Amino acid sequence: GADLVSLIPVSSGNDIKRVPAIMDAIARLDPIILEALKVSPKVSDFAWGMRFSVWCGEALPFSNRYDKLHPGQTLGGYESAAIVPEICEIWNVPTLEQSVIDPVISNVPTLIFAGEFDPLTPPKWGKLAAETLSNARIVNVRGEAHLPTQQWYGDGCAMGLAVEFIKDPEPLLLDLFSDHCVFSRRAPDYIRHF
Repeated sequence: GADLVSLIPVSSGNDIKRVPAIMDAIARLDPIILEALKVSPKVSDFAWGMRFSVWCGEALPFSNRYDKLHPGQTLGGYESAAIVPEICEIWNVPTLEQSVIDPVISNVPTLIFAGEFDPLTPPKWGKLAAETLSNARIVNVRGEAHLPTQQWYGDGCAMGLAVEFIKDPEPLLLDLFSDHCVFSRRAPDYIRHF
């Protein structure tokens, strides 16, 4: 059978396509998906040391998202907004200065990608970041989640646009790439049932 544990994370466009089927299976109390939800997440190749250093030094000290009563579980594993102060006490990295969360003000050509369904850095955050970047272009990638520019999770469309921007940012900033595949993507072909 399919490895249903791998269907639960929502970090790529391929994951997004499976969300209706997962929701349907949960609503029907499908024993296979319910059992898969009980299984501990697979061993991760995530760089946890780096991640804890960032969360504890840069995120948690300035965050209003942490709920001291219970941050709660998330589908597919640990969620960054749920980091508890006890982990940071053990990790013991210094808190960075308040200035690390100040908006960046710049006229450097900047390309901001936002996945339409990104649960970690939603598209509105890209819009917020661009407010102080006078030479920025926001590209919302339809049907994608947190990893629209990573080749191994998608069709390479967003990565291709990033490469073109790095070669010469001006055409994209002047909206001369309107025929690029990233702007003509259709809604995902959702998987509705397993």
